[in-house]
Amino acid sequence: MTANPINVVDTLRAVQYDGTNSSDITALDPGFSFNNDSEAGGIWSFQSPPDSTSFNVPTGSWILYAQDQVFFVKTNAEFVSQNDCNITCSDFDAQVDAAIEEALESMPSGSMVRSVGVAAVPTLLLSSSANVDVQLQPAMPDTSFTAYASKFAAVSLVDLAINSVTIIDTDAVRVNVSNTGLVTLSGASVMVHAVV
Repeated sequence: MTANPINVVDTLRAVQYDGTNSSDITALDPGFSFNNDSEAGGIWSFQSPPDSTSFNVPTGSWILYAQDQVFFVKTNAEFVSQNDCNITCSDFDAQVDAAIEEALESMPSGSMVRSVGVAAVPTLLLSSSANVDVQLQPAMPDTSFTAYASKFAAVSLVDLAINSVTIIDTDAVRVNVSNTGLVTLSGASVMVHAVV
């Protein structure tokens, strides 16, 4: 049998140790269990999972964890250069900013955005369509608002069409989208602005 790897995505989370917040970090995940847990002189030492890997976390370092155990400890400099969203997400942030600006420009002048929601578009095969339910935050007081939808993603959106926008409830809007292109489309999202 050949070896065919698959992508697996775990929720890897990170928290910064400030020299005194070990109990707060431990409380973040109810499954955390540490052995040889000690905090002295701004260094937190522990084993995670118990009776296995030992970690020494200096003040200012980041703890990366998932599945009830710690996987890495990185200095602040390592974390910022390798994991911080301010660096790795800058291209995506620029696309989101452009999508928001485009959506706001399409609204009538004098409109006030009162609520916003974002939802992922499912993978669309060629010439297929789907309904995307978008949850608004915060909910509107009633359903007498106008909803505008825009598209954004880390992929080309030329072939994603927004066909209709339907208000379902005070906190939900359904956006019908379709793939007008010749290839499968994935990785897209829609943003809804509720305005009065």
